[in-house]
Amino acid sequence: ARVSCDARFSRATAKFTDLENVDPALDACAGPVAVHLGDDHPLLIAEHDYCGGSDWMPKLTEDDVVQLTGPGVDTGLYEAVEITEVPRYDSTLADLPDTDVVLQTCISRSEMVLVGLVRRA
Repeated sequence: ARVSCDARFSRATAKFTDLENVDPALDACAGPVAVHLGDDHPLLIAEHDYCGGSDWMPKLTEDDVVQLTGPGVDTGLYEAVEITEVPRYDSTLADLPDTDVVLQTCISRSEMVLVGLVRRA
């Protein structure tokens, strides 16, 4: 796959799953996991911080572009439009940014970062 020079990071998901089966997929540490949360929610792409999530998700700033490919993903360039930090154990689907894709990784023992992405091309 050709990497766009516009993209700050390029990542391919390792697996596409649903919320009920996400833990084993994440724990495999094979790469980011695309999670289907239902038609009313954005696609979630989650990765444990210690499996590589901390290498890219917390480094994104608004207007950064990420290239996404892999199972469950609409391949293309995505722009970061909303970045928020939420409590690790007290957050719900309602906390997700209303975007096409949301990246999620832990940034501390008590917090996660959510990066809302909008498909650009």
